[in-house]
Amino acid sequence: MLTALKLRFRRTVRRSASYRSGMARPWLIFFALAAGCSAEVELRVFGEAYAEQGIGPDEVVGGWAIDFIEFVVSVEDVRLSPHAQVGDGSYVFDLAADSSGRGHRLAATGVETGSVSAVHFRLSAPSEVEGGNATAAQLDRMRAEKLAVWVRGQASRDGEDVSFAWGIL
Repeated sequence: MLTALKLRFRRTVRRSASYRSGMARPWLIFFALAAGCSAEVELRVFGEAYAEQGIGPDEVVGGWAIDFIEFVVSVEDVRLSPHAQVGDGSYVFDLAADSSGRGHRLAATGVETGSVSAVHFRLSAPSEVEGGNATAAQLDRMRAEKLAVWVRGQASRDGEDVSFAWGIL
């Protein structure tokens, strides 16, 4: 499932020392903002490596290998505290799609002097879609069934394949 919204520091806009794009950790964002500079903060959605690469048989009791065909999440009400809302609608992502471990870009927003103390978001059925990588068919399913999360995949062991699908309202 969605484990985090990653913050990535893209560049320093004014003042302070410059940092290489995408290299700073979130604590560097806090440091840079506290030091009185403005920055663009990039938010990414990442479902951990298993959402993209599957789970190997050595990691599952019983020796099952699990592959996710779809791992769709609908993220809404994304806010940086104490700053304003990042977007007005839903961002719907298929976390099984390859991101090379970087996560999928949700949005980028400028942040002025101060600090970002938290990232807030809500998983819920999609409203007006503002972004994401979900297909039209995935969006249709999420809306029709009022799902916040939709997962479909296959588990395999010793030549036996079991398909699974489940959703969370």
